[in-house]
Amino acid sequence: MAIKTLDVDLLGSQYDNIYEAVCVTAKRARQISAEVRSEMTDRLSYFDGFDRDPEDRRMNDQQVGISLEYERAPKPTELALDELVARKLAYRYAEPDPADL
Repeated sequence: MAIKTLDVDLLGSQYDNIYEAVCVTAKRARQISAEVRSEMTDRLSYFDGFDRDPEDRRMNDQQVGISLEYERAPKPTELALDELVARKLAYRYAEPDPADL
């Protein structure tokens, strides 16, 4: 997978604070990663109920195929950056809790 460069000036012009944009992107990447991991675990859990027969390579090949499919997919950081650049990613500041003041 080739590395794509990102125009930092573009981010600076779209957002007031580039560091906030990076933090928001990192948080979204963690969310995407958790979703993908959950989906992959669900798909692989199908194979948990079967007996492990060393002679039967079909089950292992299917599990490897699923794992490779997720390895080839775009990485969560790349997806989060694409959402940020396309302005599909919204964020807001949390309201301070009056009890903490």
